[in-house]
Amino acid sequence: MIDLKLSTKQKANLLEMCNTLFPEYKEIVLTKHNTLRFGYKEDNGKQWIANMSIHWFEFCFTKIFPRIHQWYNSEMLAEFFYQTIGHVKKLKPNEVNKFPHPVDYLYEKFKKLETS
Repeated sequence: MIDLKLSTKQKANLLEMCNTLFPEYKEIVLTKHNTLRFGYKEDNGKQWIANMSIHWFEFCFTKIFPRIHQWYNSEMLAEFFYQTIGHVKKLKPNEVNKFPHPVDYLYEKFKKLETS
């Protein structure tokens, strides 16, 4: 199994989707360990109060994809995501480029929602 990496652009796109799709969270941070932390700061920004911490890949599957899917309401979209993107972490390093990166795939669908 491979560890999928996030480019600088993918990190920015992921945070953009999180901030737009989940406005109920005051602050969203992507840590150097690729964990999304949702919460807020107190004491003039000195203390972080976390509501939730979750690895970016898990968040894509459990939160971002369902939110985007509900707007598309497409079984084909769900099938493609789970059968294609869902297997990316199980691929060998030489097979990674056969499929779109999960963040790239979700961001493309997200941007289409914004323009429709």
